[in-house]
Amino acid sequence: MIWRLLEPIVTWAYNTSISEWIRASQWAVAVLEVFHLFGLIFLLGSVLMIALRAFGIVMKDEPVNRVVLNLAPATIGGALLMTITGTLIFSSGATRYIDSRSFQVKMVFYVLAILTQCMVYLIALRKKKNDVRLSPLWMVMGGLALLLWFGVGIAGRAIAFI
Repeated sequence: MIWRLLEPIVTWAYNTSISEWIRASQWAVAVLEVFHLFGLIFLLGSVLMIALRAFGIVMKDEPVNRVVLNLAPATIGGALLMTITGTLIFSSGATRYIDSRSFQVKMVFYVLAILTQCMVYLIALRKKKNDVRLSPLWMVMGGLALLLWFGVGIAGRAIAFI
């Protein structure tokens, strides 16, 4: 399986000095989790607003591409904060996480969500006119991004229980 191909990287991540420090610290994982959740809040909040606009529920007078670009700092900042803190949390328990089915599902959702979010930004940047009409493309992309990011969050929460 692909996860076995990652074993050298997982072993390296687990044995780095920072992951050893995180494991030895009483508070490091808890603090990282708090910042990880802040990233998730920024990300999901902005993605939710984009999806709600894409479906014509809120900000009906604003073009979707403008909403996407205006919320980009929150979306990208949240994704970066989640990625950095998530990488540190992962490194502290890499050998345990890599075998977790919930973690594997989370990573699949994460990769798909990142790709989808990149597509959303590419579409927003390529739109020349500020069209406020409902568009099937925006509905699909907004809904898909929202579902995938919620999938990341739900699968991440399932790691503790499954």
